[in-house]
Amino acid sequence: MVSFNRIAEACALKAERVSQIAQGMASVTALATVERIAGGLRILGALLRLAAQPWEDTAVLSTKSQHVK
Repeated sequence: MVSFNRIAEACALKAERVSQIAQGMASVTALATVERIAGGLRILGALLRLAAQPWEDTAVLSTKSQHVK
């Protein structure tokens, strides 16, 4: 099990805020916070209809096939 402290550290949030969000006592309304959470939890940007995160390997995600001639 991952603690709220570890999630908070990964997402650059306070552990109390992470706890409140996880328990449904607070909501996330700022796009910047959604992006921070997605990045911290390593959720691909495409899954949330966001731009690719800097850590994503966009070459692997590419849908274009490359032809060698």
